[in-house]
Amino acid sequence: MIESYDLASRPHPLRLCIVGAASSPHVLARAKVFDQLGHSVHLISPTPGPVDDSLKVSYTSFGRGVVGKIRSLLTTFWILARSDADLFHAHYAAEYGTWIAALIGKRPFVVTVMGGDILFDEQGTQGRLGRWLTGFSLRRADLVTAKSHSLAKRLTEMGVPKEKIEIVYWGVEPEIFSFSEEGRSKVRAEWKVGEDQKLLYCPRMLQSLYNQHLLVEALPRILKEHSETVLVLSTMGENEVYGQKVRERVRELKLQSHIRFVSGVPREQMAGVYSAADLILAIPSSDGMPQSTLESMACGRPVLMSNLKRYKELFKHGESAWLCDLDAGKITDAVCHLLQDQEGTTRMAKAGQETVWSCANFNNEARRVDEFYNKLVERRVK
Repeated sequence: MIESYDLASRPHPLRLCIVGAASSPHVLARAKVFDQLGHSVHLISPTPGPVDDSLKVSYTSFGRGVVGKIRSLLTTFWILARSDADLFHAHYAAEYGTWIAALIGKRPFVVTVMGGDILFDEQGTQGRLGRWLTGFSLRRADLVTAKSHSLAKRLTEMGVPKEKIEIVYWGVEPEIFSFSEEGRSKVRAEWKVGEDQKLLYCPRMLQSLYNQHLLVEALPRILKEHSETVLVLSTMGENEVYGQKVRERVRELKLQSHIRFVSGVPREQMAGVYSAADLILAIPSSDGMPQSTLESMACGRPVLMSNLKRYKELFKHGESAWLCDLDAGKITDAVCHLLQDQEGTTRMAKAGQETVWSCANFNNEARRVDEFYNKLVERRVK
């Protein structure tokens, strides 16, 4: 838990209105940390989530039908219009709560972009109206935080002034994410993976964007060199059609004994999951700066990642992570190399861990954002 500031030596606690999905562990962590820093936090969420009693939460979801969507929009508008918060912070730009806050002129207004909310062309997201509303909201914001310089560049292309953009990695909580020998043993036992077996784990959602089918295609050749290898795929956020396609391929290749499909676990238990793996695999076609990768590295795990340009801002190929093209053969070669070169892979994992703690310590980043908050409110008061 982050330690609170001495409130007597800093501006008075703020009334914060956070707009974001309570189903997102990242949004929840960011809301809770400002509660711990002494602020009054009101979370407005379009989805239910595992929120404890420390936060005030208003849910705005009333189903997927037309009537439900209209009720959701009106409820969100009503809550935001009546709010007298000192500052409004939206997490995810392409969401109706963000759009409404911008349209009714709530200020000071902060937006944190995640990646998919502004990478329209890469990920095929948002129609014409949604893209316009997202751009409008970002241009209306007093501050926009991005998790990479590539995302910051995309923001400037959308018309956001450079002076309104800050790079905030958010990052990882040291008190949650570190290597756990106990967690490793427990998770391996649950997944029925022996200590002498190599465990490959993909923490990304089971959707076509994350290319788990390539991992399945790569596995037969990996097994020729490392016969006891097990590939574990998370079913979190599973797309039914894609998930079925991946399972059918597993059956066609007769890999059932070497692949596990596992459900998600609470964020507080993920350190054990990461620790159980010998190698983390994360190969999306498009991405911002992945939280699960930062968490994996904080737990001392080596990571094989897509060869995306924006990843290279933090990580160097072969030094702190292994960057690989989206090709089953190249993935096979990379995995076999990393499993074989234990000494080099251990050095890479350590360098990745050091990179996370130097650039993406959640507690340090939260204090930076807290300073931004106070400056924006002071400027507004003047």
